[in-house]
Amino acid sequence: MKLYNELSGSTSKIRNKRKISIETLTDMTLSTSLRNDLGFSVTVGKKSRLYLVEAQSTPCPNIELRMNEYLVSSYRQYIHRHKLKDMRYDKQKKMHLPAPEFYVIASYDYGSRNPRKKEYTFSEMFDSMPKSKYDFTVFVIDDENKETISGQYVGFCKIYKKFTKKRRSDIKSKEKCGMNNKTTSDQTNNQTTDDQTIMREVIEECQSKGYLVSFLEKHRNELENIMIEEMEYAESFDEYMERANKEAVKKAKPRIAKEAVKKAEPGIIEKHKPSIIAEAKPIIIEEARPEIEQNLLEKLYSYIMLCKEGKMSIKTAAQKLNMPPSKFKAFVS
Repeated sequence: MKLYNELSGSTSKIRNKRKISIETLTDMTLSTSLRNDLGFSVTVGKKSRLYLVEAQSTPCPNIELRMNEYLVSSYRQYIHRHKLKDMRYDKQKKMHLPAPEFYVIASYDYGSRNPRKKEYTFSEMFDSMPKSKYDFTVFVIDDENKETISGQYVGFCKIYKKFTKKRRSDIKSKEKCGMNNKTTSDQTNNQTTDDQTIMREVIEECQSKGYLVSFLEKHRNELENIMIEEMEYAESFDEYMERANKEAVKKAKPRIAKEAVKKAEPGIIEKHKPSIIAEAKPIIIEEARPEIEQNLLEKLYSYIMLCKEGKMSIKTAAQKLNMPPSKFKAFVS
């Protein structure tokens, strides 16, 4: 209700939660397996609106297309839920659907490759065509503000990102210095303790700045556990992608040699081999990496599904992926 009152402005505020209906996509059959972050409809008098809200921690340049897919699926779900499912599209009686509004709550950082943008219009996606009559605008909310729910959420996400980034940097520094030579159980216990400390620091800073105070007080323990699990998942994924990059390098070596043979004249290969490899290596690695990473991600996903279906043990899958079972378990859970 607070979020609606904030998005709608001062003219259409409500005080009764019963006027709000949650429309977040949940029905796999009707929504074609799509999932969005938040959808809700509000009826004030004879007017109704459908709000689709996405929380983004990383930029999505095609957010308008995603929102369009969410809108179609949300209308299907709305028709089903609100007992309009018996009305055929080709009947003479007109359906009445809520007018849509689209919002992105963005907590990502801006840069030269991602300039700040406060709104996106669907018609911008059309190439070499006049402006389409079918159009809508996606509004971006990206300011920290303790006076608004969305602004508090942005502040919370940025604080969380700051602490987790520091945590992951510390782990990499310890690995480089050879400080992680303890047993697996000791590493896990120390990592859990460090993660708990960081989560407490995140929550305490948010509370000191007035971000989501009542929510954090009510759900603190639950939230700490969720964030620790998410951090462990992110760390496991980082390790997995690092191995993927190493595999990309291995696969690139034969291609580097082939490139050298093609470019070099007979008798010069051995003489200039070091410089040829030095020049070709970064190019070949960059070409090979996307293919390798995609193959590894597909393999990882297939093993996760096999474990969830009970067709393969976590230990077996971890061995096939050359990954510690505790790390692979983080992906499955």
